[in-house]
Amino acid sequence: ATLTLSTTGFARAYVNGRLVDPSPLSPSRRDGDHSPRQITWDVSAFMVSDDTLNVALWCAQPDGLPCAVAARLDCRRTDGTAFAVVSDSSWLCRPAPVEEDSCGTATFDSRQWHPTWSYGDTDWARWTPVAVADGMTADAQPRADTPSGSYAPRLAVKAISTACETARDAHSVHFDFGHAFVGFIRVTLRDAVPGEAILVGDTRYICSGLTDEQLIGRFRACPWREVTVSGDGRFKPSQVQAVEGLEIGLRKERCQSRWR
Repeated sequence: ATLTLSTTGFARAYVNGRLVDPSPLSPSRRDGDHSPRQITWDVSAFMVSDDTLNVALWCAQPDGLPCAVAARLDCRRTDGTAFAVVSDSSWLCRPAPVEEDSCGTATFDSRQWHPTWSYGDTDWARWTPVAVADGMTADAQPRADTPSGSYAPRLAVKAISTACETARDAHSVHFDFGHAFVGFIRVTLRDAVPGEAILVGDTRYICSGLTDEQLIGRFRACPWREVTVSGDGRFKPSQVQAVEGLEIGLRKERCQSRWR
């Protein structure tokens, strides 16, 4: 079974609730490029023997522009018959619990996050039919300009480093990683109050109030060496349990990835 995805942004794809590609920025694209980019994955390992079939996508543009996406799942049953599932007007969507303002500050409201949404176990009352965009297709056939199985650069988390606390006061904590890198920040919080706002760089995180929760960036890698964690009047420095840097880098692997 293969899943082919074409999108103008970045996407995280799930088949039967399982993340298909751990790459933090997929498909690969140049900064400022919003043309459709296509990638194909082998998802045979994510298929199940019964009639359960669920495909879920989380798509976004790093600059907050609307994102278009098309998907095609090609499968073959045990009796040899083939079938395909193609994204169309029957698919449903809903806004992700993250918004970006004109200044580039992203707000992630974890109270709106449904942890089992990719399994099909979600609050369907909040989902609406997709808007169909002209010209977006997911062609599962290899194209002549790029041979199937060619090597393409992929981004992966190459290292995870723990920051050291260097200063704190009643309203903030400062951390230093000891080296510069490009990637994402992951902050582990404990005993936060529901609705409490935590500030990390250009990200504003609204806490859900779970015993342990994590703030992590999506779809936008940034340069880091140090970071300050602060919050609203309810924030306490003791709530910060760990600050980690997820450093990304290029890797090469065999995949079907091509420009359209």
